[in-house]
Amino acid sequence: MAKEVKFHNFVIILFILVGTLSGAIISEACATSVPFLGRGMDVGLNPPAVINLYILSVTLGFTFKFNLGSAIGAIVGYFIGKKVG
Repeated sequence: MAKEVKFHNFVIILFILVGTLSGAIISEACATSVPFLGRGMDVGLNPPAVINLYILSVTLGFTFKFNLGSAIGAIVGYFIGKKVG
């Protein structure tokens, strides 16, 4: 039973990620004809944090870019994942 629940959650997360990615790609492709689809929000470390220890330099950073298409894609992916999984 526990393995079925873990697999079900994995399927939903996978569909959410695929939906988010495909929604972002579609909205960027359609941004020239529908301008509000191209608007988005960047969340993360910009510029990245740099730790310089003389012999070692570590750079830490990430950025998430959200737009309307990625949000719609995530919602659609969630519902498809629940139906499939």
